[in-house]
Parts: sequence; C-alpha cells; structure tokens
Amino acid sequence: MADIKLPYIAWRQQPDGTGRPRFQPGPRERAIGFVNADLKHPDGRWFSLDETRGFAEARHAEILAQRASGKRLRRPLSPKGRTVEDLLLSFLQSGRFQRSRAEGGYADGTKADYRDKANLIIWKPYSAADRKAGIERVKEEFAQAPAAAITPSLISNDEAGGFYEYLARVRGRTTARNCIMVLSAAYKWQRRSSGWQLAIDNPCTQLGLKKPAPLVLTWSIEEVKAFVAFADHPQVNEPELADAVILALFSAQRPADVIAYDGVGTSDGVTRLVQSKRGKRVEVPQLPPLLTRLALMAERRAQRGYLCPELIVDSHTGRGFNQNTFEHRIAALRTRVVAGDEALGLAACPSIADKAFRHLRKTMLTWIKRAGARDNQFAAVSGHSLQSLPQVMGHYYTPGSEEAREAMTMVWAWMQQKGMKV
Repeated sequence: MADIKLPYIAWRQQPDGTGRPRFQPGPRERAIGFVNADLKHPDGRWFSLDETRGFAEARHAEILAQRASGKRLRRPLSPKGRTVEDLLLSFLQSGRFQRSRAEGGYADGTKADYRDKANLIIWKPYSAADRKAGIERVKEEFAQAPAAAITPSLISNDEAGGFYEYLARVRGRTTARNCIMVLSAAYKWQRRSSGWQLAIDNPCTQLGLKKPAPLVLTWSIEEVKAFVAFADHPQVNEPELADAVILALFSAQRPADVIAYDGVGTSDGVTRLVQSKRGKRVEVPQLPPLLTRLALMAERRAQRGYLCPELIVDSHTGRGFNQNTFEHRIAALRTRVVAGDEALGLAACPSIADKAFRHLRKTMLTWIKRAGARDNQFAAVSGHSLQSLPQVMGHYYTPGSEEAREAMTMVWAWMQQKGMKV
C-alpha cells in the first residue's frame, strides 16, 4: 500500500495490511490544547482508513478554527457523550493491560479480575437458566450513562453511590465494592489519557466504602494429610494435585506462581521464583516434607517422560496445568475428600469443604507468624514490602485462642516470680 498521507496522522502500517493510526498534532497545535491520541474505538478496534480520513478532515477543520480564534482550548478535546461502558472498555485497552508483568503491565490474574468486574458493571445479572430460556442479556442503565455525568451522590441509582448500593443488593457487598474499585481505577486513569481527560473529580473516591474485615481461612495439618492421602491413593491416582498442595503450602506462594513454577532451585533445596503479582523475587528454603515430595515428583517425572518446564504436570496432557482446569480438578477432589470413601479406607474430612487452594499460602504465612517470625522474616517469604505489612497482615494472621493461652501462661509465670500464690 502506498504511503498514507493525512494531516496530523501517523499511519503505522502492520504486516497484515491494517494500520494503527495516531493523531499527532505539531508543537503549534499542542500549544493551543490539542493532544496526541491513538485512533481506536471504545472496544479497542483501530480506525479503518476511511474512518481515519474522516477524523483527520474533521480535526483539521477544528484546528484551523481554533487557530483563527486566537484562543487556547479550555482543555483537551474530551468525549463528553461517551458512556461509562466506553470508559471501562478504553481502560481495559490501556497500556498496562497490553504489556506483560515483566514490561510493567498488570499481572494476568489482575487483568482477568478487572475484566470480570467491568462485565459485572456493564451487564445486569444473567443466570444459566436465563441463557437456557433464551432470555437476552441486558446492559445496566448506569453503564449507558455519560461517563462525565456520574457524581458521587448517594441519592440516585444513576450515580456512583446509588449504583454501589444496587450492586450490593444483587451481587453482594464484597463484589459491589470490588466493582467500584475497578470503576475508580478507570476514572483515575482517564485523567492521564489523551483520549479522555474528563474535567470531573473521580466519583468513586468519596463514597466512604468500608473494607470488609479480612477472613483468615487456613488448612489444618489433618486436612492437608487427608487431601494428600486421597490424591495419592492408587485408585484415585491424582498425585499431581498432592504435589501442588505440598508445594503451595511449603513455598507459601500464590496459586498462579505454584502452577507455573519451573523448579528453579530445587536441586540446592531452595524454591526460587519471581512473583507474578508484583515481580518480587523470593527464595524460600525447602522443609523436609517438600524435599521428600520433590524426590517423588522427580522419580515420577522420569518414569513418564515429562518434558514440560512446569514442575506441576497435568497427567492427562503431560503438560503444565491450565489454571481453570486446575481449579476444577482441585474442587472435584476436595468434594470427594469431604465425603470420604469407605471402600478405599479413606475417612471423611468435612472441615475441608470451605478450604480453597489459595488458602494454603495463608496457612503457611499464618504458621510462620505464630511461630514467632519477625516482620522481615515474614516478608522474605511472603514477598510483601515491610511498609505494606500493617495493611496486609490481617489477611494472614489474626491472634486467637492459641496466642491468648501463651500470653496467660507467660503472665502466670511472671506473677509467681513476684510472689503470687494459688
């Protein structure tokens, strides 16, 4: 294709024949308020050549008129008519969603969570029964409102506070709060985006939403043993799930990192990895139960000829796990552990019903804290910064009866030294 020449447009030709047009005003145009911008639709599609030509002609006329007026734009041109949905879709196409974690973008799990919460904002609740009945999905009125018109008022369901209260009723208060946090991130982002820059305050920052109290769910040693025994039983034959539980527990790392772990450091007794969430590098010495398990895993790997880099291997495919598949397999086996299997000699373990794979990280970090680890020791394993520990510790450790018993034992010993008698 011949070079595309349009006023103030950089047409970046792609190998597939499409283009990625960008509006690039010169210094004189920027001085009167025009700003650079990729030419994209709200859903992320790039403008076609015809659309770009139409944009260029219209914007050129605006520049000439503005230049003739001798005035500067009050602010960069902003899309007043675009909706909350448009804002969310633009946000989900922004740089941090396009880049990998190593390049400064969001972690894959964070990207997926933001997209999920954006969908909950855009679409009304829709069940499997609705789908089966052929009922059409409907968008939320709030998502179709102009993004520039949203205010933090608690009076109207068309505004941020009222929409939060509505979401709390139909989706639960925790989900509603998380949705508003994503919406807040989108409004914060648009202030820096050349394609938006709405002249309004973030409508989600004045709602006074209370953060739910952290819920510390930990596995017991008996629950870990019950799950591993079930997975390792020859007639159940899912040892890779036991591998994952032991590795997650004794490395104290997040599920995504456990599933993707390539075994670096196993030969010298250290689990080394770069955490996918924040890029923190951790080195966790391996305790005897994990060392024993790693030896069994290496033996099984050699017998079956696994070649994939991941240490946790799906025996059905011979490759590393897809995270969705992994979670379904863990949940299915947990259901069997809850019920037990008398024919296999495996006792029921009802208490494991509400324990998820992600709680194994919390379990080890709770044990580390209860064992008396200092903050710097805790952070070296968890990957948190020391500055963040006061905010995050409630997710991993809540003092309880065990600490109360220790405290009373210590104070009674002290009282006896001071002469207190029974």
